[in-house]
Amino acid sequence: MTEILALTRRGALTQAAQRLTAHQIIAAPGYEGYWLLARAERATALRSLTTIDGMPGIVLLVDKPAHLAVFTPVPLYAPAQLLSQHFWPGSLILVLPAHGGDQATVAINQPGEAHLRTLITTQGPLAALPLVDADGCAVTSASAVAHGWGAHLSLLLSADERFRTPAQPSTIIAVTQRQENLRFLRRGERAYAMNALLYATGYTC
Repeated sequence: MTEILALTRRGALTQAAQRLTAHQIIAAPGYEGYWLLARAERATALRSLTTIDGMPGIVLLVDKPAHLAVFTPVPLYAPAQLLSQHFWPGSLILVLPAHGGDQATVAINQPGEAHLRTLITTQGPLAALPLVDADGCAVTSASAVAHGWGAHLSLLLSADERFRTPAQPSTIIAVTQRQENLRFLRRGERAYAMNALLYATGYTC
């Protein structure tokens, strides 16, 4: 049975870090709902769950731009760097070229949630898999996480029952090898401000 600890309980993050160090999968609140989390090198273990449960893709969580070099073959392109400087930490997800070519990409975010940043500080970059229900809505109930994904978890960090999804989803922007080529994959929180910043600095999206 999955162990459930309140996120606010003393020592909860220490236990979470220990499980991650042991290459186990945990669940914790993210920006829009609960996420499955594992160390970045264990991303394949999370990816296998996407085909089983029909969940969305993996987002790599980083604590600083220097971590990006691990996942993308070039420094942050100018527009991506501009966006990260103004909107990270936060809900913005950047989709960048990944190592290996073949038009592979990687989604990266620097989260604003304090507990996630604490775990990244101790563990390094994390792989996160946002949980959605059968209707495609973010899972915001700890009991729903335990019921639907408990078999895959060693620990569930439970948020306050008042945990609610934000008014808008995260914004996702793709940056390709051509720096001037940016594309909104999803317009969500602060998308208007991001678009205005890009336009003001000579980029179109």
